[in-house]
Amino acid sequence: MEFKRSKFSRRIRKKRRLGEFTQTGFLIYLYVDSDIDGDKEKGNIIVDSFLNIIISKGMTCAGGGGIDKVSFFVNRYGKRITESEKNDVVSESLKIEEVTRVIAFELTDVWNSSAENYFNKVDELTKEWETKK
Repeated sequence: MEFKRSKFSRRIRKKRRLGEFTQTGFLIYLYVDSDIDGDKEKGNIIVDSFLNIIISKGMTCAGGGGIDKVSFFVNRYGKRITESEKNDVVSESLKIEEVTRVIAFELTDVWNSSAENYFNKVDELTKEWETKK
């Protein structure tokens, strides 16, 4: 992977997480066919299965669940996640028995992008998809 010559030194790029030190992540929704709030054991199975996928790929995540979906923000400490790695997470998540649909949003710079804009876009797309149900 090649980067443009930067006006910042390598030390400053690393400190600011720019260029080759950019860290990316993405938001993912796992939809389930039944109420996981009412069935804690089923919710735990889904979360544990997803965490096993994430850990096996050297990634980390944070998130939680609702009535019909579980959402996570996935990243890798100090490194980029590629589009193919994101697609691998999606395809493996679809193999979880209780999961009926998976939506993964675009990759974003974890440190330097506007989180507010990213999550506003996520909210718009989510509303759009849920009206299509």
